[in-house]
Amino acid sequence: GTESLTSAPAWRCDIPAAVDGLSWTLIAIADAHADDFASCATLQQVLSGACDSALADDDQDPADNTRLRPRPKIMALP
Repeated sequence: GTESLTSAPAWRCDIPAAVDGLSWTLIAIADAHADDFASCATLQQVLSGACDSALADDDQDPADNTRLRPRPKIMALP
């Protein structure tokens, strides 16, 4: 099946000038059985592959465990 989620995160940056002009990537994680939070709780775990390894046994289709979406460049407001 297909699920659709909407989120409105409270974006906050302490030093907007430091990220001005950089691109960013949105990472979505699907934990089908809600049993892998301990392995997917931090950005380090997501980027290191620990989260992917934990999600691998949730179903027979590892291709839908995570999705990456490149986003446009950041424009810091003065």
